[in-house]
Amino acid sequence: MPRIIPEIDSAARFSWILPGRELRSRAEPLMVYAAVLAHGTSVSAPIFRAWRANCLRVQSG
Repeated sequence: MPRIIPEIDSAARFSWILPGRELRSRAEPLMVYAAVLAHGTSVSAPIFRAWRANCLRVQSG
């Protein structure tokens, strides 16, 4: 599952389309993926913030 979203994004470029600009960091696609998953699954804001924090931690480590 973790590889599916980046593969789809490489063809569709939705991580560039949704923010409306070129991405500025390697963490930004992860934020877009997390937002899409959160929206699609009706995840609450606190859970989304936890996902976001985890994405940032993974990218910085």
